[in-house]
Amino acid sequence: MFAVFGFVGFEATAVFRSEAKDPDRTIPRATYIAVLLIAAIYAASSWAMIVGLGVGRAAGLAAADPEGLAAGLATRYVSHVAHDVVQVLLVTSFFACILTAHNVVSRYLYALGRQGAVSSRLGAAHRVHRSPHAASLLTSAVIGTLVALTAVAGLHPVTQVYAWFGGVGTLGLIALLTLTSAAVVVHFRRHRTATVWRGTLAPALALIALGAILVLVVANFDLLVGSRALANAFLGVIAASFLAGLAWAAALQRRRPGVYAALE
Repeated sequence: MFAVFGFVGFEATAVFRSEAKDPDRTIPRATYIAVLLIAAIYAASSWAMIVGLGVGRAAGLAAADPEGLAAGLATRYVSHVAHDVVQVLLVTSFFACILTAHNVVSRYLYALGRQGAVSSRLGAAHRVHRSPHAASLLTSAVIGTLVALTAVAGLHPVTQVYAWFGGVGTLGLIALLTLTSAAVVVHFRRHRTATVWRGTLAPALALIALGAILVLVVANFDLLVGSRALANAFLGVIAASFLAGLAWAAALQRRRPGVYAALE
């Protein structure tokens, strides 16, 4: 689950399709490049950390001090200055991740607003900056409220907020990617506008792999978030969200078929 979590964001290239000059060529290329870069960086950095810690000791040391692991290695092999540099880079990278997530959510709302699937106010761009300001403000309000609630509840930022909500968000993404792979197969079986590899074999392989990951994550979700009761609660939220989405889509198809057809 956390391995998949590390790749979250590569799918966001599709959000910027309307801004690309040749989206059919550049969006797939950007997506593949993003996945390959992420995989290469994670593989190299993980290998370096395991070697630095010692193969036999890496798991135990990581479990004992997950927050100070990378900075401690910098101190051990470079200097205290490197330790401080790593800490600064860690904080700024978190800010970059948060900013990226905020931007992507805002863009999704902006695109839905432009297509009329949600309030048209969310699809309005700022008169001066041309930014999706209404969607951005709504995203800020929702996230700000959730962060405030976790602070009031006294949740630990790493072992609870990060693990719980990162976990449930990743599970939701895995489910969406699995459904998307199935949808790609069904779509191109109906329309046959793609090659056998792109329209059938590749998405079918993705469906099998993602389906297996989804089953494993759901089966072990209590180990990943800390308790069976909490896991069931989060699984219930995901199921309810899915059903709410189906109900919204059905209502949209019935009341505004043109908008629904554009989204489809």
